Amino acid sequence: MTRRLSPAEAQAVITEASARIIEQGFDAAMFTTETVIGAFLPIKSYLRLAKQFTRHEDRQIRDGLLDHAISNNIIEKPGSATFADVVKFLKYLISPVGQQVQYLEQQKAKLRRKPSGFSPDQAQAQITEASARIVEHGFDAALFTIDAVYGAGLPISQFLKLAKKFTMFDRGFRDELLTEAIRSNIIKAPSSATFADVVNFLYYLRLPFEQRSKYSVQKAKLCRKVGDDGVVQEAAVKIFKPQMDDFATPQKRGSILELAGGVEVPPVVDSLTFSPNKRARGDSS
Repeated sequence: MTRRLSPAEAQAVITEASARIIEQGFDAAMFTTETVIGAFLPIKSYLRLAKQFTRHEDRQIRDGLLDHAISNNIIEKPGSATFADVVKFLKYLISPVGQQVQYLEQQKAKLRRKPSGFSPDQAQAQITEASARIVEHGFDAALFTIDAVYGAGLPISQFLKLAKKFTMFDRGFRDELLTEAIRSNIIKAPSSATFADVVNFLYYLRLPFEQRSKYSVQKAKLCRKVGDDGVVQEAAVKIFKPQMDDFATPQKRGSILELAGGVEVPPVVDSLTFSPNKRARGDSS
């Protein structure tokens, strides 16, 4: 029979479980037995929720999860957030979209740890140089950062190779390629395109010309209405990597469609996609 915790023991358990949340700048005074009970949460339930965030030992993963949640109005900034906001954020992390966001942040962390042969400054300089001719077409230069490349699940060397598929051509031919892709809905107009859009476009350019007509952006675009309250979760956007020779399996297609909200998609290979039934694993660093 499980022994009932004393009030002091219960508070100690809550404080310990909340330590990494408090490290992010949240008010330590919020994390009390009274606030947990006031949120209609058994203490064990709160501990399980908190672990969705605190299990990540890498501070940059936690920073990324919190930044994503703040930018998508899931939670207020730590200085003004309430305990109810924290609970909403933790519950979001266990949702299918929250699990996907955790997975993406873990992929970024793995890429950060993997030797690239560049210092951070050198890596950013390489990305900036490789993107210069892309930016000339009206894309926001601020899109092209180390964090964006890692967030797309790309080693820096792979992004440099992808960018060259576009930048190797003269300006006139690049204009033609971009105009064709916009007309075919492969990419948005440069002024409103995201980094995910740019990467999708660069992968599209790798397709043999005769295969490009098979891909409709109306199929390639994901429905971005995901998560609670219909919030647009940019980090859950899939970066589709067209498969050259074969179609995705029915099981793969089903998983993608479920994450896409039922929108039809073309045959793809996406290393960032996992089955909705597969939980993001805790950081092992």
